[in-house]
Amino acid sequence: MCSFGPRFSAKNQKKGIVESGVKYVKNSFGPLRDFRDLADANRQVRAWVMAEAGTRIHGTTRQQLLTAV
Repeated sequence: MCSFGPRFSAKNQKKGIVESGVKYVKNSFGPLRDFRDLADANRQVRAWVMAEAGTRIHGTTRQQLLTAV
């Protein structure tokens, strides 16, 4: 038997998960900062990850992100 219609792969099912992470970074980090250059942007994002983003509790796993690895 053959059926036609949209096909969904695991890749498509994870798209929203990845996009929500990008949205979190854009909304929480991006609009609050000014960068002098790429090195300054890298310094600021590392500091932000260590102080804020990495210490929050993940919504699905309920674990602190930096300690989950």
